[in-house]
Amino acid sequence: SLFSNAELKCNLDNILKIKSEGISGKRVFETNCSSCHRKGDSGNNIGPDLSKIDQKLDKVGLFEAITRPSSSLVFGYETFTLSTKSGDSFYGFILSENDKNITIKDLAGKQHSILKKDILKKEMDKNSIMPDAASFQFSHQEIADLLTYLTLKN
Repeated sequence: SLFSNAELKCNLDNILKIKSEGISGKRVFETNCSSCHRKGDSGNNIGPDLSKIDQKLDKVGLFEAITRPSSSLVFGYETFTLSTKSGDSFYGFILSENDKNITIKDLAGKQHSILKKDILKKEMDKNSIMPDAASFQFSHQEIADLLTYLTLKN
């Protein structure tokens, strides 16, 4: 597998040497990433917006974020499960919290406002909802192209 821990550094070195194309990376993004992420006018607002990711991470940082999504959770994108006294359960991102309510956005993008007095349990998930990178089964060329696309300025 491209993303086995023992081979990450070797793979990154090889990937950075590949001639890559942003247009091909855009196709990889739209096929694999846009269901959760947005870049420019493409994608959804479930996970972090990647439109300006080039200002925060270089290709090495992006490779790390893609291959180890749980090691660098972005603030505000930690997932929580809220269990209520009525037996309902809500899973998603906390948008706001005050003395009376918690507003959570589920993975479909729907917002739920829940009274704190009705919440039995609030648990944070330690893992990212982003699938393990191995599940994407990217080729070296695809990941090189994706990294190039993500580092292009909008």
